[in-house]
Amino acid sequence: MKKEVWYKQCTLVFAVEGKKTETVAWIPEHLAVVGKSIYFGKKTDKQPDKLWLVESVGNSRISGEYLLAHERDYKVQREASDI
Repeated sequence: MKKEVWYKQCTLVFAVEGKKTETVAWIPEHLAVVGKSIYFGKKTDKQPDKLWLVESVGNSRISGEYLLAHERDYKVQREASDI
């Protein structure tokens, strides 16, 4: 039986040369720790060029199954809400 993966919504920041980039993403719960550095991309032998820092972690969590089933809902939101 496959183990359920849970996700938490986090605020992530990337700072370079005094400029700060911020984004919000759902990441696996085991990585959702304030102060943890995360690299998004393929694993390579060299040092990653862009490490994101977990700045804050939300209280709620959702299952990976639900997240995958609803990741593209925004594409039909306007169609569903326009009068």
